[in-house]
Amino acid sequence: MTVHDAFHLLYRLIGPGLYLLLAVIAVEFVNLVTLRHLNGLGIVPREASGLPGIVLSPLLHVDF
Repeated sequence: MTVHDAFHLLYRLIGPGLYLLLAVIAVEFVNLVTLRHLNGLGIVPREASGLPGIVLSPLLHVDF
């Protein structure tokens, strides 16, 4: 295994997680800039309007 192959393997293992981390940081930054207006997209119990929150809630937290 060459060094190039090792870096390629490392990138394939870490790359997706790194992109997810960058996405979470970007969403948190947008949430900060919009004065926490994205928090309204969280889960709203027993309401159909809260269904998108199931997907978006892992990206929305109280702070960094």
